Amino acid sequence: MRRSNSHGLIELAQLQRDADTAGIGDKMRAILESKLAREQFTRAMFDADSIRHRLIAVFRSHRVKLGHRLRIFFYATFPQLFVPLFRLKWALHRRQPNSR
Repeated sequence: MRRSNSHGLIELAQLQRDADTAGIGDKMRAILESKLAREQFTRAMFDADSIRHRLIAVFRSHRVKLGHRLRIFFYATFPQLFVPLFRLKWALHRRQPNSR
């Protein structure tokens, strides 16, 4: 998740630079505002060095929906809780026939 978050932030910055070059920077900033807030929040969760700092970020990130904040908080703080879910998802995916 950290790698995809890093790539997402880089991609958003590039999209914004391209929009600025094309003269539509303000419109693009408005469009990307919520996605950028989610990506920045996710980075803050993984960069935080304590549960206290993560909780502070959860309560201060009002631009990010509460469901997303809680999901990322738990994922970053207690990743072992998600292991059974990921295994189930993987097993269900393997059971599905190829749709090609």
